[in-house]
Amino acid sequence: MPELTATPDLMSPLNLFMQADVVVKAVMLGLLLASVWTWAIIFTHSIRLKQINRGTDKFEQDFWATNDIDAFHSQRGSERLPIRRSCPRRSTNGAARRRPSRSIAPEPGNGSPAG
Repeated sequence: MPELTATPDLMSPLNLFMQADVVVKAVMLGLLLASVWTWAIIFTHSIRLKQINRGTDKFEQDFWATNDIDAFHSQRGSERLPIRRSCPRRSTNGAARRRPSRSIAPEPGNGSPAG
C-alpha cells in the first residue's frame, strides 16, 4: 500500500474544498454567504447606532443648555432630522412634556382636572 504524506499543497483549504463532495461545497458556500451577510448587518447597525448616538448627544447638550423648556420644545419639536424617530431622548422629552398637560387638563363635562 502506498504511503501518503501530507504535503502543504494537499492540505490547503482550497485544495480540500475542491476535493470535497457537492453537498459539502454547498454547505461551505452557504456558511460563507451567511458570514458575509452577518458582518454586513453588524457594520450597518454600528454605523446607524453611531448616528443615533451623535444626534442624541447633540440634543441632550442643547436640552441642558436651555433655560425655557417650552421654548426649546416649540423650536426643536418640529425639526425634520433623518434620525428623528430614532432619538430616544428626544421622544422621551416630547412624551414627558405632554404628560403633565394631560394630567392637569379638565375632564370633558365637569371641569375638574383628570387624575
